[in-house]
Amino acid sequence: MKMKWEWILCTVVWILGWTQGAVADLGRLPISTPMWAYLIVDVSLNPASASIITNGDFETGDLTGWTWTPTEHAEPMMTAEVVTFDTSGSGASNSFRVNPGGDQDYESGASGGGTLSQTVHMSSGIEYDVGIVAAIRCMLPLPNGSGGTISLKIDDETLWSWSVTGIAGSTTRRHIPYAGTYTPTVTGPHSVSVSFDRRKGNYPTPAYPTPRIYHYVDDISVVPEPATVLLLSFGGLVLIYRKRR
Repeated sequence: MKMKWEWILCTVVWILGWTQGAVADLGRLPISTPMWAYLIVDVSLNPASASIITNGDFETGDLTGWTWTPTEHAEPMMTAEVVTFDTSGSGASNSFRVNPGGDQDYESGASGGGTLSQTVHMSSGIEYDVGIVAAIRCMLPLPNGSGGTISLKIDDETLWSWSVTGIAGSTTRRHIPYAGTYTPTVTGPHSVSVSFDRRKGNYPTPAYPTPRIYHYVDDISVVPEPATVLLLSFGGLVLIYRKRR
């Protein structure tokens, strides 16, 4: 009877979604390990409701967890930083900001901007909910004909891309929060990246020392979807049960 209730309790915990790569972690425990130990290991893992992105909301106030890589022809005055800004339209918070633009060679068609990226571990067959909020602001009182493009990728697959052509002066354009899904076919490290591209000069002039265009992003998230995690979880339970018999 005790064994039965241990398995019921274990199943309830898994249903609540406490597993991200749990099958592999549980498999490292000895077969003689009591069931309560499995639960402790399971609860210590990333909750299924939590994003596997580090510092996706830039709450640290810097780029902890992220790598910023400018393009070859990015203008020298381009600055990538974390600032306080109302990116979503629901209130100011820490957001990533960059003033993308090409150097003097941008007319050749080379990209001016850069990529913000980090590597995360993802499990094959699990569906992940992916999200981001973004805004583009024209800093000058005059309209601008090139707001630029912001894109979100996992590895080489573009999940979302937003391009703004004309934008009025002193205006912020906000994209509705993106919410999509991604299911990897390989377990292991995957690159999550946000690229910023603007193929026009953005460098200051004596008359307008402020960069013409700024790009903002916030709330970048990659969250394992509980339903698919649950399916794999029950498979893990079966394997563990067979080992114990």
